[in-house]
Amino acid sequence: MIRIELIPLEGIYIESIGRVELARSKDEVERIIGKADREDGQRCVYDHYEFRLDFDKNNQLEFIEFIYGPFPERTQPEIFGIKPFETEAMKLVNILNERNNGYVDLSEANHVFTFHEISVGIWRDATEEDIKQMISEMKEHGEFEAVQENMKNQLEMAKYFWTIGLGAKNYYK
Repeated sequence: MIRIELIPLEGIYIESIGRVELARSKDEVERIIGKADREDGQRCVYDHYEFRLDFDKNNQLEFIEFIYGPFPERTQPEIFGIKPFETEAMKLVNILNERNNGYVDLSEANHVFTFHEISVGIWRDATEEDIKQMISEMKEHGEFEAVQENMKNQLEMAKYFWTIGLGAKNYYK
């Protein structure tokens, strides 16, 4: 596993590679980590590092998002000394909130939290409560047995956030 430290408002540190700083040019980033596996306009996906990078209109790095959670296969992201994809959802929210010391956008509470002062966002598609409700409804309709294993996996995934992103200063404002 490749250890990658997320450093809010600064960038990331990739073990054995070095720092990738926010506001760096696309050319500078490519010199450090190579060409992206896929590009779509200003968005570049690096499958090996399990993240995507977004560049602004001036081709400067403005956002880094780890998109292979909650169970990454190649990387081990860390932020503030913890592994966000191994930290249960509300515990992660509390840790980020303590570090943020400011406004938190809760408009999509339980699924999305954005911490404005540290420019960090976390996302998940469903909560444990969402999945439990789905299971209950499936049981009522006699549909649960056929998807039982899948729902068990979904319930486990729902304990954690699925992505974590770092933006440049004021990215979420």
